[in-house]
Amino acid sequence: MALPFVYFSKDDVVLGGCRQQNRADLTVDKFDSKSIWDRCIAMEPSLKYAEIISENVGLRPGRKGGVRLETEVMTFPIGSIKVVHNYGHEGSGVLLSWGCAKEATQLAATELVTVMQAKL
Repeated sequence: MALPFVYFSKDDVVLGGCRQQNRADLTVDKFDSKSIWDRCIAMEPSLKYAEIISENVGLRPGRKGGVRLETEVMTFPIGSIKVVHNYGHEGSGVLLSWGCAKEATQLAATELVTVMQAKL
């Protein structure tokens, strides 16, 4: 079972914490909803007074070995290109997205500078 999470923002609060491998169903499961609700209230008791505005399911693909954040040269019949991979965050995607996006941008910028210097 995944750890529950509570994300507070200016306008709302997002609760979550469910991990199910090989599931691609976007239907809200009432058992999962209750489990998430109960575990989040245990962490933050004031949530029990909150109004539930909506319930949604988000698919958060993971991968064995964790997040893949790296560059790779991919070769095709017409040539090679460098690709920045940034995926496999599982249920931590919202939390990790900011730092991973920054690092992926830095990797892409480094590759771009290398390409530009090679053309000079």
